Amino acid sequence: MLAASIAVDLGADPEDVRPPLIAASMIAAFETARDRLEAEADEPDHERAMEVIDQVLEFLQGGLLALQRGSPSAAEAHTSR
Repeated sequence: MLAASIAVDLGADPEDVRPPLIAASMIAAFETARDRLEAEADEPDHERAMEVIDQVLEFLQGGLLALQRGSPSAAEAHTSR
């Protein structure tokens, strides 16, 4: 479902590899953030959690914006098939 939503946002066709890769990156990023926060403290630290989530969202947003703009590396990968 996540990959399908990303495909719609990118205007991607069903064979496009980008949506499932982005979805997998999103899942991995949030799982890593969760694991890191759980390992850092016994009690949840709201401020630290928000810092980590902001970093995750910034990373993901940067990748999505590059793909939506048609960055040269994304365009080359897409057209070289």
